[in-house]
Amino acid sequence: MAYRKKVAELAAGRNKVSEPEMRRIVQTALLRDEQTREQQRREQEAQKRKGLVAINEFIDMQLRSADQLDKNGDGRISTQEYVTLAGPADGPQAQGLPPFDLRRKVVMVKFNEIDTNKDSVLDRVELTAYAVNQFLQMDLNKDRFLNEEEFKKAQEAEQAKLKAIVQALMPPQQQQQAAPPRPAPAPPRGAQPAPPQAQQPQGLAPGLPQGVR
Repeated sequence: MAYRKKVAELAAGRNKVSEPEMRRIVQTALLRDEQTREQQRREQEAQKRKGLVAINEFIDMQLRSADQLDKNGDGRISTQEYVTLAGPADGPQAQGLPPFDLRRKVVMVKFNEIDTNKDSVLDRVELTAYAVNQFLQMDLNKDRFLNEEEFKKAQEAEQAKLKAIVQALMPPQQQQQAAPPRPAPAPPRGAQPAPPQAQQPQGLAPGLPQGVR
């Protein structure tokens, strides 16, 4: 270490340096070595966490996304502003999408989750609290950072949740069409099996967004 070399040099000229001065030199050298190790540790930690998202960064991301909905710039998101996430109600851009009423209901489910005080407005406190809760749920390994795999799993969970919400909001007739087919009853013993019939395609209502089909 650097301070040991310095001590050896001072030992050769012991009569020229007082003991208090030598103590100060050694302490300064030790402090410098400790600062160097700390800097190296921080650099290694930063390299290790490169590409990871901390909770404060995640909150900032969510708030910036919310700011894009705040058209009047009052720092709050009204139901009218939030419902724009449902997309256009009509026109060419609405072609191929589910009915606007269904899309609006799906969007409002999440709005109501965030709106904890039920005043029909999302403020910064509610948005921040929701972001924190999201982060804690997404941080599967509890290392206080989000990695690419955790983002992927969170997206898959959100898609499954969205699909369940869509199915719950669909009319009963469409829910029956979306349900998997029931197995046919077994024929009585000795009876000739019925000829196979063409199976109708099953699935959700046509035109649903990607990820919820």
